[in-house]
Amino acid sequence: MSVSVLKNNDSTQAEKKPKPYPDIISIKDITILLIDDEEMVVKITEKMLKKIGYKVLKATSGYEGIRIFQTYRNQIEIVICDMIMPKMDGLELVHRLRAISPCVKVLLSSGSLIDEDEKDIVNRGFDGLVKKPYMINDLSRKIESILKRWTDFEENLENDFRDQG
Repeated sequence: MSVSVLKNNDSTQAEKKPKPYPDIISIKDITILLIDDEEMVVKITEKMLKKIGYKVLKATSGYEGIRIFQTYRNQIEIVICDMIMPKMDGLELVHRLRAISPCVKVLLSSGSLIDEDEKDIVNRGFDGLVKKPYMINDLSRKIESILKRWTDFEENLENDFRDQG
């Protein structure tokens, strides 16, 4: 995984056209599964994610998301899902995804959990919360934070295992 931070601090950048989103952290070769029942939200969020540099798979229902996840789980680094969807809400979806792959990273996207604390969301099985409507920088930071946290966790496990052996 290669990480590059886009900053507009270089003096030579002043002569060039400024980047529209100078604070976005772009992580290449990452595939995200986006699940939301609102097609407009999917379309807009997909554009944001692609602008950041992610590959995007999309679903407009929990069931479709599970089918896509089962097919591409080895390529998907993180799932972004809505909380309130017909037939299967985000809570049921995250439990089904974790039954398939316990280490799946899931970012909850919701406009209805206004007073919800992110700690409560994590206790429900999600890795983080991004509140709708979100800006591209907010989305980028949340994704990067979750990926970094999991990378640090995996590195610590490897170090602990080496130290014991």
